[in-house]
Amino acid sequence: MRVATAEASRDTAVQQALDAFYSRMSGMEVQINRQTVTVAVPFAMSGRAHGAATAFQGGRGRLQDILAATQALLQSKANGRNAPATGADVRQIMFANGIGVDCAGYVWQAAIAAKLLTYDGQITGENLAVPSLVRRGFQRVSDFTTARPGDIFVLGPRLDGSEDIGHRAIVYSKSVAPPSEVPPQIASRLGAPLGTVHVFQVDSSWGAGGDAQSGGVRRQTWWYGESTGQWAWQLAIPSSPRPYRVGDGPYGHVFGTVQTGLYRQPRRTP
Repeated sequence: MRVATAEASRDTAVQQALDAFYSRMSGMEVQINRQTVTVAVPFAMSGRAHGAATAFQGGRGRLQDILAATQALLQSKANGRNAPATGADVRQIMFANGIGVDCAGYVWQAAIAAKLLTYDGQITGENLAVPSLVRRGFQRVSDFTTARPGDIFVLGPRLDGSEDIGHRAIVYSKSVAPPSEVPPQIASRLGAPLGTVHVFQVDSSWGAGGDAQSGGVRRQTWWYGESTGQWAWQLAIPSSPRPYRVGDGPYGHVFGTVQTGLYRQPRRTP
């Protein structure tokens, strides 16, 4: 009983920390002509950064650095003909200048916020590969359907071959969906209503497909059909006419190999 209570307390503390970090990253406040504008940090990765963003090493900047660089850039454009006025304007400017965060950059900082990692100055260039996580005390979770808040999904390349880059996401919550709560568009492919459907809420920074207003910092839902072995997920592009995708791996990526999986830090840092 004490172990269960301690684990529940740990999970609650991790969720509270993840919520607080997510709130700051998805609601970054900048000043434009003495007005406060809220913007979710967009996606950025290596190869896009230039100008004020070079210090971020392609998507690995800390929030305070992202905010400072964004504010400086906005100040330089404040009196121009196309001066930014909205959150969408700010995202466009950030995206065009490579200011943002990629999946590993977000997950790394979220794990630090939740006291699952200590900041050791290695955010820049850290891709949260399995050897790196193991070196820092994370252990592989043999049954991913037992995921807990703070666990990290390490995914490989896309299964369809369209992208050879992996993905990282940190678990916010895990539950089993009542049949009535499985989106009808994907229910049959997940084996609902008879089969068990697991639901994962995960935080990350998601690819934007070249669109400044898509992707970026977001809490996404994944579904896994136990009887069919199929995964479903929401697209990070809000305007898509098909908001769900279904495939063999989470988010359409390789999962469950030697170099991929779900990893957990068994002990929180002080």
